[in-house]
Amino acid sequence: RVGIHPNRPALFGLNLKSSEREKMMGEFEKQGLTAFSMDEDEFQSMFQGFPDVSKVSEEEWKDSAGPFSSYVVCNGEIESGKPCQEKKYSIHECPERRGGASWHPGFRVHALIGNAIGLFLI
Repeated sequence: RVGIHPNRPALFGLNLKSSEREKMMGEFEKQGLTAFSMDEDEFQSMFQGFPDVSKVSEEEWKDSAGPFSSYVVCNGEIESGKPCQEKKYSIHECPERRGGASWHPGFRVHALIGNAIGLFLI
């Protein structure tokens, strides 16, 4: 994931899985570009506060979880298994959407990433 501000460029690297990408981020910093990176473990830790909907009743988490924090974690996995996989893509904005890939993040993960990047802009 990359975000660049038009007059104060910054590179955001989230969920870096390879040392090659981390090395590239370091090279950008050496050249004077602001670079923020988050490795895979740090990225996964962002999901620790989400309720595992497979382990608690809907009544327990429904009132406290908003639309972006429900159905994120099922059976300890992010957007995997029932009912998370079934609710991965928003059917309200795009009901006829086809081709939702199992490997691609759903709208909740995208919202979390957007919030993580947005925190740097505040």
